[in-house]
Amino acid sequence: MDMQELEIVIGRDGQVAVSVKGATGTKCLELTRALEEQLGDLVERTHTPEFYCSSEGAMVPDCLPEKAGLRRP
Repeated sequence: MDMQELEIVIGRDGQVAVSVKGATGTKCLELTRALEEQLGDLVERTHTPEFYCSSEGAMVPDCLPEKAGLRRP
């Protein structure tokens, strides 16, 4: 199993930002669900290109570098 990492940043204004690394597909939503419930209202959610990859690691059309805003060398 790959390691997942949560980065939690609490701003001086009390805003909390949570980033997930090492998770593909909707796995990131599962990892943050309990934390989001405890923190309260969600202000914004931004998906990384990894969100559009299947959890099995297979590339799906929206996960290809061109669709993710990345360029191939």
